[in-house]
Amino acid sequence: MPDRLKVVFFGSSGYLSTAPLNALLQSEHELVAVVVNESKSPKSIFNLIPLDQSDQVEGLAFSHDVQILKLRPDYLPLVDQLIELAPDLIVTSCFEKKIPKEILVIPKIASLNIHPSLLPKYRGPSPIFWQLKEGAEKMGVTLHLMTMEFDAGDIVAQKRLDKLSFETFSDLKKALSLLAVDLLCEVLENIHHYVREAKAQDDSISTYFSRLHEKI
Repeated sequence: MPDRLKVVFFGSSGYLSTAPLNALLQSEHELVAVVVNESKSPKSIFNLIPLDQSDQVEGLAFSHDVQILKLRPDYLPLVDQLIELAPDLIVTSCFEKKIPKEILVIPKIASLNIHPSLLPKYRGPSPIFWQLKEGAEKMGVTLHLMTMEFDAGDIVAQKRLDKLSFETFSDLKKALSLLAVDLLCEVLENIHHYVREAKAQDDSISTYFSRLHEKI
């Protein structure tokens, strides 16, 4: 039996955040907190929308009675809260802000990010769009150790899509989300081995694409 891990999840909205979060909620592991970006939206919005219909990780966490924390510009209180929670892992997927080093070093085992490309190709915040635009011949997901450089940490594991033809962009995102769930669950079964065997990325073949509004 794998160890029962204490996990903190950082995410936002959409399939690529909610699918891994749902997998953690359904797993044998203990999800001790979900961290979201500070939002200006009133908290009462979650009283107006059925939480089981929400594609926001905040609503999903709330509906499962999981503690919700927020990353604010003054993140030191969050550091203290996470230290007290003593997680084994931080797992992130589609988190929009850079996570401070003071947080990344808190977990006992590792801080991991789910990225929807086969790193080191297509680093950056909008990898699915750019892979389609550039006509990528191979697509998949990567689970990697987090560093202060976006998407550049050692690769823990990867999975490729079996096919690249999808009717809609949404279908592709769903397929990558399911692949990410499979990859995450596989890694959590033997986390110490995967982290120990993580491989450095080859920076000489890396590519990086900025946010859409920065390049179009």
